[in-house]
Amino acid sequence: MSSMWNGVSPGKAAVMQICGETDHCHVLHIFHSGIPQSLRFLLEDPTLLKVGVGIANDAVKVFKDHNVSIKSLEDLSCLANRKLAGGPQKWGLESLTRKLISKEVLEGLPDPEVAACQGSETLEGVASE
Repeated sequence: MSSMWNGVSPGKAAVMQICGETDHCHVLHIFHSGIPQSLRFLLEDPTLLKVGVGIANDAVKVFKDHNVSIKSLEDLSCLANRKLAGGPQKWGLESLTRKLISKEVLEGLPDPEVAACQGSETLEGVASE
């Protein structure tokens, strides 16, 4: 899981990315429409593990902005620092993806303000270098 908030911390969480498979992700534009009840159930379910890079910060932001308490989190940057050689690093989704599978996260995602009116979209999650 990953969320974005218009590029600046004080802004409201605008986009949520959820990948349930290895070949695609769902990008949800939640800035105007909010979080649907079915997604709220998934996020608040403590039996479903949610993983991400910096996911705890995303969870706090989603709680403050949308009153959804995301349960059962695992931050991949902590695991990466324990398992990968080279000492502690501040990982991002892109840098961790590049390090582990030699692929880049696709650029050119829709602008959150424009895409917010378009509902959810399915996007390919990674592209070969």
